[in-house]
Amino acid sequence: MSKQFIFTQDCLEGSTIDYTAVADISVGDVVPLGTTAIGIAKTNITTGDTGALATAGQGDVVAETGVAWAIGDIVYWDDTANKGTKTATGNARLGTAIATKASAAAVGRIALNYTF
Repeated sequence: MSKQFIFTQDCLEGSTIDYTAVADISVGDVVPLGTTAIGIAKTNITTGDTGALATAGQGDVVAETGVAWAIGDIVYWDDTANKGTKTATGNARLGTAIATKASAAAVGRIALNYTF
């Protein structure tokens, strides 16, 4: 999986925000928006340009291994490791697990949570 996040069910109309990039962003990148929410890049966004971030939808995210996820678990984004994690401290809320993930799995399925 080369992208950090791949949509399996796209966002609803109106579930995007405009975002001005402080560094180059690739389509599918996870972008923390403070500690309470994230956005997923819908297109490539060059530094200084404005592009769309999805704040709703379902998809597969690169995930930490060694930890299983159950349906309903809250998942956070570790922006240093570029992976979904169940560790809240220091990480932005990404979404809710909507499928189980075995501890050895490197990808998990989540529903994004827009929680501003």
